[in-house]
Amino acid sequence: MPEYLRPPRQIRVDAAREQARDKGTNTNKIRYVDLQTPAIKALERQRALTWSPNGYVFINPRTGQRFADSSRPLQVWHKALRGVDFRARGAKQTRHTYATLCLHVGMNPAYVSRPMGHANAQIFAKMFFEVYSRWIDGDANTREKAKMDAYLKAIPSKTRHLELKCAEVA
Repeated sequence: MPEYLRPPRQIRVDAAREQARDKGTNTNKIRYVDLQTPAIKALERQRALTWSPNGYVFINPRTGQRFADSSRPLQVWHKALRGVDFRARGAKQTRHTYATLCLHVGMNPAYVSRPMGHANAQIFAKMFFEVYSRWIDGDANTREKAKMDAYLKAIPSKTRHLELKCAEVA
């Protein structure tokens, strides 16, 4: 099994490529990202097409080398989005989609922030309240309300007393 897919099925992020130049991560730290099953399967399918001995997964099929810049992969990305009837968006938006989905299903924000490379929990908290929270609504609100309902049902005598007092005041 290749190093990049060894259990617990994580990938190592230690560098970035931006405008045809290699650079460190924004925090200058190595991080490991847990992969969800669909991502693992997608990487395994991609590996069969474009795996290179130097460890790059996405390489130029004409040259056998990694892409010099992101223009060609982005063309493929935009074509794939059109194919599934999604509006155009940059590939970087996938990180926001990932964070929003994780939070929507109730994942711990601290767990979500680590693979995204946030320097600390305060940065993620700021992003959560300024960016992600507006997308987490609907079912999430129902789930949050259900948490309080479940808590209150667990202490029936106190809540019943409170309900009676409220009824007396009304």
